Amino acid sequence: MADIKKIATRDSYGNALKELGAVVSDLVVLDADLAGATKTSVFQKAFPERHFDAGIAEANMCSEEFVQKYQMRGDDNQVLVMMECRQR
Repeated sequence: MADIKKIATRDSYGNALKELGAVVSDLVVLDADLAGATKTSVFQKAFPERHFDAGIAEANMCSEEFVQKYQMRGDDNQVLVMMECRQR
C-alpha cells in the first residue's frame, strides 16, 4: 500500500487552483480578504492579474456588479469562489 500524505483541504484547494490556472487561461479567482486562510494566495502568486480581492466585503463579492467589474476580457470566463454567502 502506498503511503498517503495527508494535507489540509485548503492547501489542496490552493494547489488545485494553481494547476487549473495553468491549464485554463481565463480562470479568475475572487477572494474576500481570506487568501491566506483559503490558500487562494497560491493562485495569486502564480497569476496575480487573475486574482481579485473584495476585501472584507463578502456580501459585495456575491453581487453580479462585483463580478462584472472585475471580469476578465472575453465571454467565457470561469470564476471559482470559496466563500459562504448568507442572508440574515
